[in-house]
Amino acid sequence: MPNSWKIAGSYFESCNCDVACPCIFLNPPTSGDCTLLVAWHIEQGRFGQIDLDGLNTVLAVYSPPGRMLEVKWKVALYVDERANQDQRDALTQIFSGQAGGHLAGVAPLIGEVLV
Repeated sequence: MPNSWKIAGSYFESCNCDVACPCIFLNPPTSGDCTLLVAWHIEQGRFGQIDLDGLNTVLAVYSPPGRMLEVKWKVALYVDERANQDQRDALTQIFSGQAGGHLAGVAPLIGEVLV
């Protein structure tokens, strides 16, 4: 069973689609494929007893042509270099969807994790 976790902070998203990205409306990308960066700044956060305050995480996504819910993505997860090993492990579990929550819905869409 995953640890309980909670984060609050800022979320940033940018992709190569035209303004008002059609992918979030379940339509195909405007440029064929979708290259997406999603970043989080955690103002307040905990994973069990692990403090995550002030840390950052970025998910880089490449989605091949087609609807994002119907293709397998290539992703790379970048975790704040200031995080200690416990914090890195916690952030990896949260932002890869392994810890449950809304990000668990993204995990089945990932076909390859790039390192």
